[in-house]
Amino acid sequence: MKAAKISFYGIISIITAMIFISGCNKSSDPIVARVGGRTITASEFERRFGQGRKTDEVRSATLEVKKEYLNKLIDEKLKIVSAYQSKLNEDDKITQLVNDRRKAQMFRRLIDLEVVEKIIPESRIKEYYQNSSKEVRIRQIVLKWDRLVAESKSDAFHRAKRLVQKLKMGESFAELAKTHSEDSETAKNGGNVGYLKWSPSAVQNPVFTAAFSMKQDETSQPIETDDGYYIIKVVHIKNYPSPPYEQEKEKIRQLIYRLHAEEIEQAYGQYLEDLKRKYRLKFNKDNIQHFVSRLNAPVDEKITLQEDIQAAKKTEKSVFDKFSTQDRARIVAELSFRSVNIGDVIAQINLLPRHRRPRFRTSEDFNQYLNQRIITLMILDHVLDAKKIEKDPIVVEQINSYEQSLLMRTIYQKQVKEQLTISEEDLLTYFEENREKYKHPPTREAKEIFVTDKSLAEKIVARARAGENFDLLFRQYNEKKSLEQDQGYLGFMSRGRAGFGKPVFETNVGGVTDPVRIGNGYSILKVLSEKPETLKTFEEAEKLVASRLNRERAAEREKQWLQELRKKIPVVIYDNHLEKTGKKFVGSDVIFVD
Repeated sequence: MKAAKISFYGIISIITAMIFISGCNKSSDPIVARVGGRTITASEFERRFGQGRKTDEVRSATLEVKKEYLNKLIDEKLKIVSAYQSKLNEDDKITQLVNDRRKAQMFRRLIDLEVVEKIIPESRIKEYYQNSSKEVRIRQIVLKWDRLVAESKSDAFHRAKRLVQKLKMGESFAELAKTHSEDSETAKNGGNVGYLKWSPSAVQNPVFTAAFSMKQDETSQPIETDDGYYIIKVVHIKNYPSPPYEQEKEKIRQLIYRLHAEEIEQAYGQYLEDLKRKYRLKFNKDNIQHFVSRLNAPVDEKITLQEDIQAAKKTEKSVFDKFSTQDRARIVAELSFRSVNIGDVIAQINLLPRHRRPRFRTSEDFNQYLNQRIITLMILDHVLDAKKIEKDPIVVEQINSYEQSLLMRTIYQKQVKEQLTISEEDLLTYFEENREKYKHPPTREAKEIFVTDKSLAEKIVARARAGENFDLLFRQYNEKKSLEQDQGYLGFMSRGRAGFGKPVFETNVGGVTDPVRIGNGYSILKVLSEKPETLKTFEEAEKLVASRLNRERAAEREKQWLQELRKKIPVVIYDNHLEKTGKKFVGSDVIFVD
């Protein structure tokens, strides 16, 4: 695939004219822009444009507003194209990061397919999505039965069937509920329950599942529950607009996942045990004991073989240097598709940072680690290959997205950040040109009295404003011991100080604030004096100056770079497709029953 992309970019100038003759897309997702060999579809634009915006704002957006945002997406595509043209995707560091992420995503996808989706199938997510975009108002008749009486359940069922027949004959549901329902709270209101809202656990409630599958004005057959039979009537259905399914899918999945977390954890454990049986896992107790004994032997134990001495010299000293070639060849576990020797174990442990490497005091410690970590990873890795999870569309999409994000950051670093050179003279010049931006804010000096009673606080404020001595009031009423050492003196504070800054700066110097609610009580503050804002010295402002100048220079360089890319990489916008986007958009501001 990589080679195909590179060769495509090599001949892009030849076929550009042919590609851009028409913006038509054979799929149902129109293209709003082309950037080199890459496209921006209407759905991609809507998804990104709609983030953080209200439904009406997206639907009413003008073409000019959409174009302004589209240009940001085009800039991203330009960076990605430039990164591939520069063959950054072949960089060893990036390749390693992508491969590590790919393996992690493959493991996650495998567990999703083999465990999670068997407990939470997509049909369950779609059911939640469909039902949570409405509320259903019902009336109910409840006929209870006693678990301890054999005939009770049968009797309740036959009574329910008779009531259903009466309802079919046209009798009033509300009246029958008043006279026959055994749920006292709803019976007195003609069985009115109110509106039901769907939730992750609603699927376990037969009344909910029935109600959300019925039409308005429809009456159910008797519904069996743990405590009785329910007859329900759907009185009204409220329908709400919903964001697209794909947009809500993962959010819903996480809601349901929390409900089944323990079940999924158990199923995962069982899945691993089944795989270990399938691949006929066996442990070699003697070699496991040998590993632990050798590991815990004195560090200065001599290595006798010359080849092992040479190997130890070439590697960083570690607790594993004492293991000879013969030690490393000992098999500690066997699977039907491979054996696991001590060398394999050491290699896996050495991948961990030193502070995270396990210490094995006993054979049981090592056996547990071997079984739960190393064997598990080897088996799952084998299953990944067998099931070709690397080609799963979800994995491919996730990795492509990650790789492109990584490439964008890397190419930006190389083309923008690494191109900046800012000298001490540049910083001084920028500081002098923007002198008024670097100031110490004004501060105000204040004292505090703290009491827990609001009415008392208001009386203290009134007396202080009437001219009574604030220090005497402090000694008479203050209830906070931590203030006593300095007689309530707080020192100077800026406007941004949490809790006190705003009221202190809204009160004249010499004045007293209204009571300020703090924790379980009220603070009364007297403003003593004010220090006006003062200019900072260069030394005081240097870090902030450097940060601002860096940002400005980076923005200038990025703008220049993108202009250069637009000259080299063809960009075409399809106004007719862009103008149609967002007309049916539904954002997160709509009422979505949860």
